[in-house]
This record gives sequence, C-alpha cells and structure tokens, in this order.
Amino acid sequence: MEPEVVKAIPRSSVIKRIVIYVGIGLLLSWGGKSFLRPAVIKYLSVASYEEFLSRLQVLAVSLGIFELSIAIYLAVIAARIIRSQQSPYPGATVWRDTPIVCILGFAIYLAYLPHRLAAIWRAEPHSSVLSR
Repeated sequence: MEPEVVKAIPRSSVIKRIVIYVGIGLLLSWGGKSFLRPAVIKYLSVASYEEFLSRLQVLAVSLGIFELSIAIYLAVIAARIIRSQQSPYPGATVWRDTPIVCILGFAIYLAYLPHRLAAIWRAEPHSSVLSR
C-alpha cells in the first residue's frame, strides 16, 4: 500500500520563497554587523563594573525573549503534529511531495532513547557501550 502524499507548492513559489529567505538572512547579517554590533558594544562600554553587569543582564533577557518566541513557534508546530498524529501535519506547506509519516515509531524510539543514554552514562570509562 502506497503512503498518502502531501503535494508540494509550485516550484516557482519555492524558488521565490528561497530567494526571499536568503535575502532576509543577508539583510539581517549586514544589519547586525553594521548597526547592532556597534550599538551593543557602545551600550556595554561603561566605566562601572556593576553598571556593565546590569546592562549585560538586560541584554541577556532581551535575547532570551527572542529565543523564547522561536521556542513557542516550534512548540505550536509540535502540538499540531502530535494532535494530528502525522508529519507533516494537515495544512502544512511542503516544498516537495512528501509522504505522510505516522509518528508512532518515532515516539517509541524517543521513549527508548533515555534508556540507551542512561546505559552510556553508567558505563565504565573506556568500555564499549555500543557492543551491549
């Protein structure tokens, strides 16, 4: 039995998206080198060590908020995959024809993985865990 296949978006749309994503990446890279890095260096250049630490803390929290937004986005996608019990989830945009994969086998592997890692961590130094 052939697996169900999610049809890809048209090739011209894929190429347009790649060009847009690469352009955004290059723009962000250039902007980071030209504007963000000098601004951060100027912001952290203070005479007082206590002031430096407080400013560094503000900078770390702001970067943490950015990373938290990415984590929330990925958690939403993960919830959609878990809820639908398939990957890619229904309605997902794919760049090439993709067979739908049931995640039961992957879930079983993920449940077994901590057991294998625990065996590796308990192993004696220089012992071969792979042979067990």
